[in-house]
Amino acid sequence: MHNNCIHNRIHFNCYYYICYYNCCIHNRIRFNCYYYICYYNCCIHNRSHFNCYYYICYYNCCIHNRSHFNCFYYICYYNRCIHNRSHFNCYYYNCYYNRCIHNYDNNCSMQLLFNKC
Repeated sequence: MHNNCIHNRIHFNCYYYICYYNCCIHNRIRFNCYYYICYYNCCIHNRSHFNCYYYICYYNCCIHNRSHFNCFYYICYYNRCIHNRSHFNCYYYNCYYNRCIHNYDNNCSMQLLFNKC
């Protein structure tokens, strides 16, 4: 997508808006979606940790700070939330029913590339 903007269910032009999970913020200075994301009406910078209601952001990856990682329809890949349309290796995260949970044993293997999460 242009400038890596993610459309929500209501389509917006990413030239003026960046959208994430039905959250839109006005893009007056044309934010790059790499550097800013919006989550539950919270605009946060992805270079460090911020409290976004019950979530924190880590390099474009929204992580619930009271329970396991949950990307809903997304999975985590290199600490980024991406749509679970195909199989990805979660590395430090394991996928379970479209949820990414931390692999505390650090034993993720290449088989995650081929097995359904």
